[in-house]
This record gives sequence, C-alpha cells and structure tokens, in this order.
Amino acid sequence: MRRLILASAERLMTRGWHRTLNAWLRAMPDDLSLADPWLAYWRGVALVPFDAAATHAHLERADRQFVAAARSKGAYLAWIANIELICLE
Repeated sequence: MRRLILASAERLMTRGWHRTLNAWLRAMPDDLSLADPWLAYWRGVALVPFDAAATHAHLERADRQFVAAARSKGAYLAWIANIELICLE
C-alpha cells in the first residue's frame, strides 16, 4: 500500500483527488503512517482543502522526521507546503 501511495500521490493531487489519497492514507496502520515522513507529508497535502490544523500537524511531523533523517528534499517540501498553507489561511 505504501508503494502505491508514494507512486500515485503526486498524480492524485494534480488531478484534485484529495479525498482519494486521504482515504488511502487513513487505511494505513497508524504505526506505519506516523513513522514515515513521506506518508505524513502526503497526508498533510491531501488535507489542505479540508482541515488546516491537521495539515499543519502532519507537515510539521514530516519536516521533523525528514530533518532527523537528513533528507533535505523532503524537509524542504514539507516546509514549503506549510508556508503555502499559512499564506492561504
């Protein structure tokens, strides 16, 4: 499921299928989705139109996890997504 989500997430978001991606992510066990920064990132992105507070929480978690793992690309994407959400609010 993780591979399917990560392979499809960007395409789903460009098509506006936020609810589909969010449903897939909710189907993941919490222990897996909370430990994976990419799943946290995509969960935050999928929630942008629906729940700003939850979006911030997921993106901040993803950013912390990316920084801890020294994954600069992911950390940058999570940080930018959070800044964009702040501007939208």
